[in-house]
Amino acid sequence: MKLKVFTIYDVKTEAYKQPFFMATKGEAIRGLLELLDQPNHTFAKYPSDFTIFELGEYDDSNGKMLP
Repeated sequence: MKLKVFTIYDVKTEAYKQPFFMATKGEAIRGLLELLDQPNHTFAKYPSDFTIFELGEYDDSNGKMLP
């Protein structure tokens, strides 16, 4: 199965969060929107501090990652 690879950049810490894998870009965005609905989550408290980036694609059938 091919999975998309994403990360989130935090402007305040000037660092990228640990990459995560989702089947589609839409699924990744939906997951982030769910976090934004949680008032105590850091993403909800400071939404303008974070940017999502798609890094590439991972194929779990052969272990290859493509940018």
